[in-house]
Amino acid sequence: MQLSLSKLSSLALLLFALNSSAAETLADAANLQQLGAANPNDVIVLMISQDNCGFCVRVKEDYLKPLLASQQHPPLRVLHLGKNQQVVDFDGQTRQADSIANRLGGRFTPTLLFVDAKGEPVHEPIVGLTTPEYYGYYLDEAIADSRKRIN
Repeated sequence: MQLSLSKLSSLALLLFALNSSAAETLADAANLQQLGAANPNDVIVLMISQDNCGFCVRVKEDYLKPLLASQQHPPLRVLHLGKNQQVVDFDGQTRQADSIANRLGGRFTPTLLFVDAKGEPVHEPIVGLTTPEYYGYYLDEAIADSRKRIN
């Protein structure tokens, strides 16, 4: 089979785009105040995670990383429980990730929290991974509903 130059170029461009998307990773929460200021009209998704949490890995790999590949993804950050992670909170104060997660209702892992630019919850959290076949739907609906509430 012979490929034309234009088909090869298209294929190369597609592979580059897929590779670029796959290179995006879930960032740890570092400065939520800056994140809120940069995204005043969007929902911020905070994942509550911890080491040795198989369900956390599955949520990251099967749902959040593919979400990052979409052009319309909201800002996503990870708060790690039990790791002494220092984070600038939405009010500018530096706190432990555990403290921020606890204040926002993220006591179990995995939990997805949906907050506005000020750190106020705008949707019920998604706790656990009880129904994997519907998890993507629940996530999409939570993001869409949160965006409606913010705007």
